[in-house]
Order: sequence, then structure tokens, then C-alpha cells
Amino acid sequence: MESREYLDKLIGCIASANQAASVLCVSPNIPGPDKMIFPAGHLFADCLNALLNRFHHADVLSQTYVDGIAFHAAIIVVRMNPYQAKRISLEVETDDFAGYFCDIDVYAPGGKVSRGALREKERPCYLCGGQAKACIFYRRHTPAEILLQIQKRYMEHHNLYRDKGSGMDQYYITLYSLLKPYCNADLNEDSNLFESGLNSFNMVNILVEIEKRYQFEFDDEELDIRGINTIRNLSRLIIKKQQGERHGNES
Repeated sequence: MESREYLDKLIGCIASANQAASVLCVSPNIPGPDKMIFPAGHLFADCLNALLNRFHHADVLSQTYVDGIAFHAAIIVVRMNPYQAKRISLEVETDDFAGYFCDIDVYAPGGKVSRGALREKERPCYLCGGQAKACIFYRRHTPAEILLQIQKRYMEHHNLYRDKGSGMDQYYITLYSLLKPYCNADLNEDSNLFESGLNSFNMVNILVEIEKRYQFEFDDEELDIRGINTIRNLSRLIIKKQQGERHGNES
């Protein structure tokens, strides 16, 4: 909440100093407290580039970047009517892949310009296609479900989703998302993680995160380097652990 309030105050100060212009705020539309979880940073950068390419260079008066775990945003001041700027922002949110997963708010001297002001429909939900605001209000989907859908669609769009159709799909997406920031090479399900830039310290952090997400603990003998050196092997280990947990609970 504090980070959102800080961002709102910053936008207000910039808008007050540029009342003859339009102020736009670009941020990744990612559920949960960590707004820079994979692939938020990639979506943010691509959306920002797509938006800036819609404006003439001379019309962009300033750009302010705000970085943090809880939020990540760019505040852009453009020499343009706010309704025209809103129209451009809606085109990016609708037509650009990255823009679909980002928020682009436009501020006029009287406040934020809504979609309704341009007689545009509300944004659709990522998961069910219904009205996003209604899904949020009624909590129809969990943040984890929404995030998994965003990650899956990003990976499909960039041809990274190579194990489609198998029983390990959800694990591949989750593990890829956890591992990619630590690897300096393209990954697939059989890439050797330690040859792709992952070190043992980061692997320990990832294993702890896996235990938290799937609510089990690895046994020491399960962490042989050959059993956790690829996404496929890690996926198999997670499935084995979950099956073991289920059998243990049933007995």
C-alpha cells in the first residue's frame, strides 16, 4: 500500500508541474506483492518500447523510472491531448502482446482518464475472458492461477514452452520462471542448469522456494546433482514428492 501511495504522490507532483501536457504511467499488471517476478520485467520493457514508438520523439517531454520489488513503473510526460494519449495507450494494451499484460494509465489535470470516457469496454480477464474488474471483486481466480497463465502465454509467445501437452506442463512453467533469471543461456527442459550459469548458492534458494510453493521438504539423498540438473529432472522429482505426500496422507 505504501509503495502505491508513493507512486500516486509522485504522479500527482509530475502532473501538477505539467498541466499543459498528459502524464502516462506504465506498469506490469502482475498479481501478488512481487511486481518484478518473471516475466514482468520483460513485459514492462517491451510495453514501454511499444508505447514510446507511438509518439513523436519531440512530444516526449520527460521520462521517470521507479524501481522496486513492490512496484515498477515509468512515468512519461507527453505533449498531447490526454484523450488522444489515452486512445494510444488503449491501442498498445489491446494490440501489443506485452501491452496486454501491462497497465497504462493516463492523467489529465482533472484526474485519471478512464476507458469509459472514450466509450471503451473494460479490460478482459486473462483467464476467463470476462470483465477483469468483476473477477477481481469476486475473487474468481487466485493470484497463483493468474500468474501461471501470464507465464505460460509469455513462454508460448516466445517459443519457450516446449513441453506442451505433457503432465509436467505446470512444473516446467514454474521452474523456468524461477530459474531463468539466474541463467545466462536459453533454457529448455533438458538444458544443464549448472552449465547455463546457475550456481549452487542460487540453486539452494530455488529449492527452498520450491519447498514453500509445493509444501514439502526434500530429503538430502534426493538432492544429488544429477537429479536436479535439468528442469525435466526437477519436475520429475517434484511429482514424485507430491505423490509420496498424497500416499502418506491417505495412509
